[in-house]
Formats: sequence, structure tokens, C-alpha cells
Amino acid sequence: MTDKQENKLSMVKAVKLVLQSNSTIVATIPAFITAATDMSDVIDSIDGIVQLQVKQITGKALDKASAETNAVNAALELIGPTKSYARAVNNNSLFEAVNYSKTSLLKRRDTLLVNTLTLIRDTVQDNQVALTSYGITAAMVTSLSASITDYSVLVAAPREAINNKSAATNALVAAFKNLDPILERLDGLAEIKKSSDPDFYNTYKSSRIIVDSKGKGKDDGGVVPPTK
Repeated sequence: MTDKQENKLSMVKAVKLVLQSNSTIVATIPAFITAATDMSDVIDSIDGIVQLQVKQITGKALDKASAETNAVNAALELIGPTKSYARAVNNNSLFEAVNYSKTSLLKRRDTLLVNTLTLIRDTVQDNQVALTSYGITAAMVTSLSASITDYSVLVAAPREAINNKSAATNALVAAFKNLDPILERLDGLAEIKKSSDPDFYNTYKSSRIIVDSKGKGKDDGGVVPPTK
């Protein structure tokens, strides 16, 4: 949420508080009640959007990094024995097919790494019988498969979170625009109370002033100003 939006939200919440504190006065005019309810609904919507907007995406990125490490480590458990077997039987093609270090694997981009780990898994499976005597079990291969799947699912997670945050930002702009006509209605209705309830009227007018984060009054920045 931008500073401008935050200042505007603080203002409308102040207006909401004034209306709630003077509910008896507001209740004398049905249209006043409706407008106040409409504003409250938009405020609730904005609060919900803000929670989504500020949601940290680092958690998903960390989950992906952890899944990546787990998958690479699972592959390395198979790579070592497979390379030993390949050297023992002079199978250079097999050796090169799994000739990866941890550093070289982790340097690969996500999609390429998924494909590389899958090829390593498939190569080991193709030589499963021969590799049994080198300590490679079916459970180890299954573990690598599961790790690859977990990693694949999380590869798109950070980008998805960014997309969600972007959508929330757009929704926030729309929600703030929805406040303007409601504030305009409230301003007009408040004028009815200027003579009969001057204290309420003056308090309402004061609540409609936007104050920036430094505590200084400022222009409305696009907000419909109180009716003079």
C-alpha cells in the first residue's frame, strides 16, 4: 500500500469512527446509515486486500530452495555409486550421463535442473539391477522421484506469489476508487446536521481531513473533499 493510500485509509477509518460514535444521529436518516454501511464494507475489503498484498513471498522462495537442495542431495546419493560402477565396467556413456557435482547442479536454472535430475533418475533406474551391489536400492530411487516432484511443484510458487501480490495491488486501486462516491454521499448528508448537530458536523468535517504520515494536513490527493 502506498503512503497516499495509507493516508486515505486512515482518514476513512476516522470517518467511520465518528459515524459509529454518533450512531444515534446517523440513524435519523436512512440514507446516512446506508452510506456509512457501504463505506464500512469497502474498508473491510481494503483491509483484506492489504493483508494479501503485504504477504511475504520469501517463505515460498525458501521452501523452493529447501526442496531444491533435498532433490540435489537425493541425486548425489545415486550419482556417486553409479559413477563408481561405470568406471568399474568401463562404461563411459553411463559415467558422463551422471557426471554432475553438487555445485554444477545447483547452478542450473529451475526447469533445467528438474530435467537433469529426472534424466539422472531414469539412468539409474535403467541400471538398477547392476547397481544393487553398489548400494543403490529401489527406495533411494523412489526418494529421488519424490524429491523431484516436490521441487517441481515449488518451482512456480514464488512467481505465483508475485502474481497474486500484483493482482492485490490492482484490486486495492479499484477499492479506493469505490470510496470516493460513498464519501461524496456522506459529505452531502452531513450538511443536513450542520445546524441541528453542530458538534457532530464539526467532528465529521475534521475527520475528513487527510493527514500524512508526518502528521501534517495535506490536500485530498484525489479524494472527494468535504462539501463546503
